[in-house]
Amino acid sequence: PIEYSEHEVMKKLRALVEQEELCDCTLIFRLNGGQVRANTFFLSLCSSVLQTMLYGCFREGSSGEAHIEDVSSEAFEAAIGLWLGKDVCVDVVGELIAIGLAADRFGISSVFEQVENCVCEAMKTDTNSCVDVLNCMDAPFEKVQTVARSIALINFKTLCESGKLLEASVAVMDALLDSDDLCVDKEEDVLELLARWCMDRGGEVEGLCLVDLVRFGLMP
Repeated sequence: PIEYSEHEVMKKLRALVEQEELCDCTLIFRLNGGQVRANTFFLSLCSSVLQTMLYGCFREGSSGEAHIEDVSSEAFEAAIGLWLGKDVCVDVVGELIAIGLAADRFGISSVFEQVENCVCEAMKTDTNSCVDVLNCMDAPFEKVQTVARSIALINFKTLCESGKLLEASVAVMDALLDSDDLCVDKEEDVLELLARWCMDRGGEVEGLCLVDLVRFGLMP
């Protein structure tokens, strides 16, 4: 919200975090090899998870470095930037998801909710992106997953024609084909898509079980 990002305290924080002389720790991101210099106190304000992690590391006598396994430096910096009220430009839904996962990883709930809302809005204009969202079914985006599933079911024919559904995982295909809300003109289209999907994976055996979800009784 504008009243948050333009608050004098947030403006001052944004100015302070840019000052290298205030940085007292280095975060090393093993996922992409990136490094971020930061201030421990500031990160503690942003996230109690970071506070516990950083002070725990430094009490053990480290050299002011903390290693992070499952988040990229870009996603981390974007999540922190959003918390600070910065404008963060993201063109791909996948990048938004990565930022949301970083926010969730460090318990930055305000940013997580903001990302959820942005992803839901993005899927309304970019229907294909709902497949990318559904492929992250283990991610903690319950609201986003619900919206993505609804969009995929309603726009099933369009997603078939664009070929985007060929990128769907076995779990996603199973969930869509098993739904009574699947919007399709004729069941032959489902069988054709499934055949293309299997061929695209070199005849993946795991996907053959999906044939049972085709409603052959509705075919002429």
